[in-house]
Amino acid sequence: MEFSADKTGGQWLGLRAKIPWSSVFWGLAVGALLLSICFIVWQRSEQRVPLYEGRIVDKWSGFSESETGSRAYYKLIVEDNKGGRTTVTVDGATYERAKIGMRIKNQGKGIELKDQASQNTFSFN
Repeated sequence: MEFSADKTGGQWLGLRAKIPWSSVFWGLAVGALLLSICFIVWQRSEQRVPLYEGRIVDKWSGFSESETGSRAYYKLIVEDNKGGRTTVTVDGATYERAKIGMRIKNQGKGIELKDQASQNTFSFN
């Protein structure tokens, strides 16, 4: 930056600056890149839990195999109050406790199973 002073007392009368536009551009580009990376990390860190509520009408389990090994998966078909059906993936403990005809609810705070015959409620967080 260059400054000019008046001739009477050395006071600064004006500011004349040469702005390095390429540096400004690269600064803005790096800032935008950092913001994008932060946004992507934030989006991926939020666990997306499907919300559902209804009655269990079917359940099954199976194995998926790959070169690195096999792993079990557990599925439930949940029918909502309007008759719509959704297939949901659950863990092994939930699958073992779930029985056809039970009510199941997941509102983001964990899975809740309710046995209508005995009125027992099981919660999994």
